[in-house]
Parts: sequence; structure tokens; C-alpha cells
Amino acid sequence: MSVILASDDSRVQLNSLWQHPHYDRRKSMGMFNRRHLGVGGRRSSVNGSAGVSNAYVDIYDKPLAITAIFLVLLSAVDAAFTQILVGAGAQELNGVVNYLLNSASGVFIPIKIGVTGLAAIFLVIHHNFIVFRVVRVRNALSMLVMAYAAVVLYEMYLFAFLME
Repeated sequence: MSVILASDDSRVQLNSLWQHPHYDRRKSMGMFNRRHLGVGGRRSSVNGSAGVSNAYVDIYDKPLAITAIFLVLLSAVDAAFTQILVGAGAQELNGVVNYLLNSASGVFIPIKIGVTGLAAIFLVIHHNFIVFRVVRVRNALSMLVMAYAAVVLYEMYLFAFLME
């Protein structure tokens, strides 16, 4: 199908073709699209504006990815520190975490990292959304990183008492 956009009449004809009851553009594509392989145009912002909320994009910016990776790394450090502190005599107050720590050995850290990783992926996918009409998910991800950093610093403070 060749399309000539030389006049307004041809645009009307093209639009009427797309609105034809038997035309479905999804059926004209093959099983694979070049965009599935990352080749071609991908959305890094919605309609060219960064201030749009409640919309998905295909490409995420580097600071967002670094924040998500940092969140998962801090979660791993928190899991390791928690396991060391409980082994040294500290008490875990979270019942689920306590059960995982006392059950089969080596299952706590992978589960903690996996759950945090899935949560980070979910938050990155929805980074343009606003929760409760107040908090942008991108900002909530940054707040979670700061909270995990505070937890890791607190655990380092607890290590000081173990050394005495």
C-alpha cells in the first residue's frame, strides 16, 4: 500500500482506510515487530513531555535505573546484616522474616532480594504515576532507598555493640 500525502484529500482517504470496519492494523503486522527487539522508535516520554503523569514509557532514564539497582543492593546488604545480627544473638521482631531465618538455611537472602527486586521493577514501570494524588512513584522509590540506607546505618550502629 503506497500512501501519498500530497493533499488534504489523500489524508481523508487514508483516514477512511484506517477507519474501515474490516481493516485492523494489528493483523497487518507479522508475529514479530522490530520494536520488540529494541530497534526503532520507543517512548522515553509521553507525547514528548516529561510532566505527564499516569502513563507508561518504553525506555527508562539512567537515574531511575540506578535508584532501583541501589534499592536492591541495599536490600541485599540489609538481609546479610540481619542474618549476621540474628546469628550473634539479636532478636528479629518481624514474624515472617524470623520464620525464614529459622527455617532452611540460605533461603532468606534470595527471597528478600527477589521480593525487593520485583517491587523495584513494579515501581520503575509505574514511575510516572501518582499515588493518592500526592506522591509520585519516582519519589517514593527514592524515599525507599533513603529508608533502606537508614536501616543499614542502624544495623552498622548495632554492630558497634557486638564488637564491645
